[in-house]
Amino acid sequence: MNWKIVIIKPAAEFLEDCSLKERTRIKEVFNLFEEFGLSLSEPYLKRVAGTKELWELRLRNIRLLFFVKGDQAIIVHAFVKKTRRIPRKDLELAEKRRKLMKGQ
Repeated sequence: MNWKIVIIKPAAEFLEDCSLKERTRIKEVFNLFEEFGLSLSEPYLKRVAGTKELWELRLRNIRLLFFVKGDQAIIVHAFVKKTRRIPRKDLELAEKRRKLMKGQ
């Protein structure tokens, strides 16, 4: 399956603010995901604990939270992770955006 990555506006704005080096690394991980999809292994991809449909693409301290719809990974939230766990407010925001997008 050829995967497509769709980035909604708030996450896209976060990525635009990243440095050129970070954007280059993000593009590399996007290419890996497009090739391997959900079979991509850690450290790049992990299901978000405590959720049924959220996944995270991981790039050092940057996290891109997404859900799968058909052959698309829809990135609903992006942030810089500063603690061991994903902050509750980030999880809640990603889940809220996922529900809005799934309703479409």
